[in-house]
Amino acid sequence: MLVKKLSVLCLVVMLSVAAMAQQLKGLSGRVTEKSGKPLGYVTVRVLNTNATVMSDGAGNFTIPGISPGKYDVEISHVGFTSITESVQVSENTGATFVFVLQDQAVQLEDI
Repeated sequence: MLVKKLSVLCLVVMLSVAAMAQQLKGLSGRVTEKSGKPLGYVTVRVLNTNATVMSDGAGNFTIPGISPGKYDVEISHVGFTSITESVQVSENTGATFVFVLQDQAVQLEDI
């Protein structure tokens, strides 16, 4: 009898977790250069959370499981100026964005 009750309890917990995971749509998007060319291997970080990912070679990224709400997202890549953008993640659809990074001019010193 106890095993049966525990089995039912485990099933209810697993279904609840699965339902919650479906509600958390997440944040996705693409990172490009100013010219519109995809920028791969960019660090995308949701500030004040532990969520950090790197875009793929085509500049696409997905951060699953982000709760609905407003977040600041930092996008950075070597040779480009980092940006921080505020984004809104909706409950039903999540959020999809295109972020554009500007080249960062670097002055080299004479030897």
